[in-house]
Amino acid sequence: PSNYMTKKLVTMIVRRFRYIFLGEIHGTKEIPKATFELIRPLFKDNKIMFCLEIPKQAEKEIYKYLQGKIKKEGLLSCIYLKDANYDKRITENILRMYRKLYRAGAVFRGLEDYGDKNHHERDKNIAKRFINIVKKNKFDKYILYIGNMHVIDKSVKMGEYVVNPIKIYLPKNFIKKILTIKFDKGNKEGIKFNNKTNTINYSLVLKDI
Repeated sequence: PSNYMTKKLVTMIVRRFRYIFLGEIHGTKEIPKATFELIRPLFKDNKIMFCLEIPKQAEKEIYKYLQGKIKKEGLLSCIYLKDANYDKRITENILRMYRKLYRAGAVFRGLEDYGDKNHHERDKNIAKRFINIVKKNKFDKYILYIGNMHVIDKSVKMGEYVVNPIKIYLPKNFIKKILTIKFDKGNKEGIKFNNKTNTINYSLVLKDI
């Protein structure tokens, strides 16, 4: 069911889906750049909601930064972004991608709740918030940008920790409408599409990990 693809074919596939889950690796320069290149052709005909792996409480600060009301230092000093800054969910490369997406017309929403301290319920709550965002906001495309372990299809054990990814908390009929793009590190750039799971495995040469 898998075959290697060109970026042009990827763009054609991305256009077909309303819900796109982008699984990234924190702290790279190449993935935010590739993400924007994938999404850029969509802006011509679509109103895009871009959902971030940050607390919803930080949305106002993100917009202040994008509108030039605060500098990067002011943004990163926001208490709601402390963890995201620490584990490289927010970096200069990510902020560059935000700026490009914002100029292109994307609307941003945070997927986390800063008040939620139960890490075992994190993906469940993110799934719930994503569904609420979709219900309350009428957009042509909803893109979720999050660490790649959160977009896999089933639970996986990592040492003593079990990752219960977002999809296991979503209705099955909803999952069928999702295109997943999972970024990974590779020896060379390659794009492979599995049409049974609607998953694009996108390998990149990553220098910043």
